[in-house]
Amino acid sequence: GLLIAVQERFSSLSETMEGMTLQSSGVTATSCSACLSAVESKLYFVQKEGWTSHNNKQLRMFELDFESRLVESHSGTRPSISEEEILANDIVAPLGMQVSAALRLEEGRAYQAHEICDKLSACEGSFLSSSSSESSSIRITPGHAERSYGTIRVSRISMTTEDPDKPSAPFDYASRFLYRWTDFVVETGLIEVTPGTSTDVGITKVTVPKQGQGITALWIADPCFSSAYVSCIYADLFQTSTRTPALVNTLSTHFDHWAIWGDNFYDFEGYLTNEFFAKLSKQTQSRLFLATSGNHDYWIDGSTDVATQHDQYGNGFMQFYAMDATSALESTSNVAWDFSVNPDSVFAVADNKTAAINQAKAAISNFVFWTQIGNLGYIVFSSAYSWDESKEYMTQACAWASEQVQADSIQLVVLAAHWSGYNDGAKYNMDAPGMYQRVINGDLGDACLHLAENGVLKFIEGHTHCNAIVEEQTGWMVAAQGMSGCGQYAFSWLDTRNDRAILLNFPLQNIDGLDQYDEVYDCITSASDIMDCASFATVWLNQTLI
Repeated sequence: GLLIAVQERFSSLSETMEGMTLQSSGVTATSCSACLSAVESKLYFVQKEGWTSHNNKQLRMFELDFESRLVESHSGTRPSISEEEILANDIVAPLGMQVSAALRLEEGRAYQAHEICDKLSACEGSFLSSSSSESSSIRITPGHAERSYGTIRVSRISMTTEDPDKPSAPFDYASRFLYRWTDFVVETGLIEVTPGTSTDVGITKVTVPKQGQGITALWIADPCFSSAYVSCIYADLFQTSTRTPALVNTLSTHFDHWAIWGDNFYDFEGYLTNEFFAKLSKQTQSRLFLATSGNHDYWIDGSTDVATQHDQYGNGFMQFYAMDATSALESTSNVAWDFSVNPDSVFAVADNKTAAINQAKAAISNFVFWTQIGNLGYIVFSSAYSWDESKEYMTQACAWASEQVQADSIQLVVLAAHWSGYNDGAKYNMDAPGMYQRVINGDLGDACLHLAENGVLKFIEGHTHCNAIVEEQTGWMVAAQGMSGCGQYAFSWLDTRNDRAILLNFPLQNIDGLDQYDEVYDCITSASDIMDCASFATVWLNQTLI
């Protein structure tokens, strides 16, 4: 089907493509984009090297070389192939090595595939994947703290070839995504609801906890289920493709809100993210949701060192997750994002590639905000921006949090970011523990310092792919969702009801043989309260709230 689709796109090459099929040799690529890239790569060689159907032997040698390296990337063992035949042709072997290395699933060098695709003018609208059918999902995000409590942002994200009509209630903005992930359309708008009651917002019903009321929340980070671009090493072992959405759906009967703290599905084009959200129930999608950006949400390979023009630089992320960020608060129109940085325009005028990479990120205001859910305050920020860029926002957020704590509206405040250290594109002391240390050092003034001294301020992070206590009673990592690292699969649960803050860590599975997913899942399904399943969890925090 892929070959036919590409043939239709390049009808002028139909004769030269006779008999040219991409043999699988038992290998199933985990993403259709990888298959498409391989086919397009072969077409590129046909077009640029002048190969025809008479060169099937050479093409077959390339296929064998490519396939063997793909198998090796999955199993660690390369199949036995006649190296003499492959190496006999001084063109085929280098091509096979170059392209297979570029597309190896554990490295996910998606941008190299796109360079090939660009040369064939085949990138536009090429969503030939299992998740490419038209679909939509709902996003309900809490309003920025500078708005009245009970304000929410209601959004619908659709994967469609149809451009949106003029927005209608509950939306006041509708547009195709700008710059990146442009196969998607976003509709969004602000609505005020009555906290504590179920409110029909037009496309679903939403309940926002009363201000000051205790809440329950699910926290995860670095979720993955596919190795299409970056290796999700434990996806099969932990069955994350089915288990993670099933778990979130089951937990949604218990939580008031949930959050993904960065590196959301290691996605390059939005298809993996769309596939995951398509598996979420309407009930789950109707719960309040929070997200912060991670390194892979800016650069698919996770660092500025290997970034290219094709990376999303946060643009796809910010539109898909539709936070009511400071960009929306500062906007003088219904546009919720600051689109002042077009990454392609940056690359067109920058002095060099390094300068372009450093300047191409979407504006900081799209990724920083502070908000309140019940008796819990969040200060959400991105470590990809410097202290000088962030200081004013963070100082404002601290002042707000301090005021709300003094007014007995908030009992716990969480600094939320993705990065756990000064690496992979994070700026100095802008990772989650680094920001907390800035608080202790007094860099944010007395407001947050007093919160920290009184045990009210905590921090949360992802990035290192473990679920672990970072600092006793203060900071935690919640990133055990299938990626390499500690070999854990777990989720964290926060409960701030009854004037206590209880944070539980639920281990589900690990590489040492633990697998209690089914037992935990069954308990959650039948329990009237998650606390009834606490015997499966480790208590990370149990603190009286003043």
